[in-house]
Amino acid sequence: MNRRTWHNGHVHIDVRHHYDASAAVVRKMLGDPEFWKECLPDRTETCRVEAIPDGVCMDLTVRAPVRFRRFVGAGLSARMTVAWRHEEGSGRWVGPVAFKPDKVPGTFAGTCTITPDGMSAAAVSYDGDFTVQIPVVGKVIEQQAMPYLSRTLDAQQAQGELWLAKHPH
Repeated sequence: MNRRTWHNGHVHIDVRHHYDASAAVVRKMLGDPEFWKECLPDRTETCRVEAIPDGVCMDLTVRAPVRFRRFVGAGLSARMTVAWRHEEGSGRWVGPVAFKPDKVPGTFAGTCTITPDGMSAAAVSYDGDFTVQIPVVGKVIEQQAMPYLSRTLDAQQAQGELWLAKHPH
């Protein structure tokens, strides 16, 4: 289930991916910098991904879509961090995820949860809010950015399936 809805001046994102692997294997995948590098869009110019305690941190620059260049220039740089803590007994990993672009007063702040889904499957959910705090045009930028954000999240699902097929678990 993937939902993107408007809520009180921001976009609320509720995305769920399903993988045919245990929650522990999916957590390992999402903590692997190489996985994230493989998820990047074709227009990525620079990328640095590193493992941090309990998660990953990514700094990247992509060629800005033409419609955003008047706001950000030719390139759009951003930092994403995600970290999880294991909930004993439930088998879940839960933690904050944040995405902060440079040059744009906007953020995505939310939660990423990895949940066992049966004996050998897991669900990954992202739940949070994407906001651009620019008077008058913030909502327009949010609306125009949503297709790019959606494609990025969808690419993660597709890349996750490929990664799991290549890495025995």
